[in-house]
Amino acid sequence: MRTIEHDHPVDPDVRAVVESRLMAIETEYGQPLPVINAFIAEELMRLESASPPGTGGTDFSVLDRLLMETVLRLDAPGTKTLSP
Repeated sequence: MRTIEHDHPVDPDVRAVVESRLMAIETEYGQPLPVINAFIAEELMRLESASPPGTGGTDFSVLDRLLMETVLRLDAPGTKTLSP
């Protein structure tokens, strides 16, 4: 763990905050922030209670057929393909 080393006096509270941030950077995890944790918990509860969107009886067979035709056409021998 890194520490603050210098000859100037530093307020102990400031030193504690800076050292905790340095430790958080090194471990990639800091102290949890209650406001963020509460927001995440509320959003998870909201999303879990929401019903998934329905398709509304839409017939996707036309799009499925178009996709299949496109893939087979591009996969055919002698077909030029897009270069990355």
